[in-house]
Order: sequence, then structure tokens, then C-alpha cells
Amino acid sequence: MVDPTSMRHDLRCEHCDYVDKRMFGEVLGNDQIECRNCGMMIDISSEKIQEEWRLLAEEVKHIKRY
Repeated sequence: MVDPTSMRHDLRCEHCDYVDKRMFGEVLGNDQIECRNCGMMIDISSEKIQEEWRLLAEEVKHIKRY
């Protein structure tokens, strides 16, 4: 199995629209994360965002590494 916390997924900055690949471990359980482009804080506290990332992490967990 794959460790989902080390996998990455797109996260769009609500301030500058920059899309960055962020690790699941950086997003899950956190309220904010700094945009690497503009430096503004991205609000990731909503249940919708957290649930989306939890579901993606579950899917990734079942991918086999060869």
C-alpha cells in the first residue's frame, strides 16, 4: 500500500488562482496553508475540502507501488 500522506494533489489558491501540488499530510487536519506563489493563507478548514481530501487519500491508499 501507498502512504497517502506523502502523495500530492492539486490545491488552488483562492487569492491568486495558483495551482500547486500539495501533500495530503499538509492539508488533512489543518485549517490553513500558505500559498507558495502569493504567500496568502488558503482556508482549508471547511468540511467540504477536508472530506474531499480524506476521500482522495483513501483512494490513494489502495494503490500498489511496483
